[in-house]
Amino acid sequence: MPKNEANKIYVNEYPVKIGQEDHKLRFDLEAFAALEEAGYEYEQIVDMATKISFKTTATLLWAGTKHEKHDLTEKDISQMIDIKGFISCQKTIQIALMNALPLDAPGENEPKKQDPETKNQE
Repeated sequence: MPKNEANKIYVNEYPVKIGQEDHKLRFDLEAFAALEEAGYEYEQIVDMATKISFKTTATLLWAGTKHEKHDLTEKDISQMIDIKGFISCQKTIQIALMNALPLDAPGENEPKKQDPETKNQE
């Protein structure tokens, strides 16, 4: 295995058609950073994964395809998708986001620290 291969991190990609063009939807740190820069907080991004909306669909397609280094804006993307394409894209977005995001709030799955004074009082 080449030296660089050992340090490579693989992120799931999902095929999605935007207009007549094939793209790969990927929610990596670049995508989440773009969403943050656009003003979205973690909880809002998690909500986007479960709520269908025309605006959030275009926003998530824009962020999830930024790794392709295209010049498309959210507006460009929204103008390229009809209602059938919207439904297809929304399903792909939901799957991709559900697999990329932990649905618990940060820190919720960490073990609870027990107070040493009450530890043996059960």
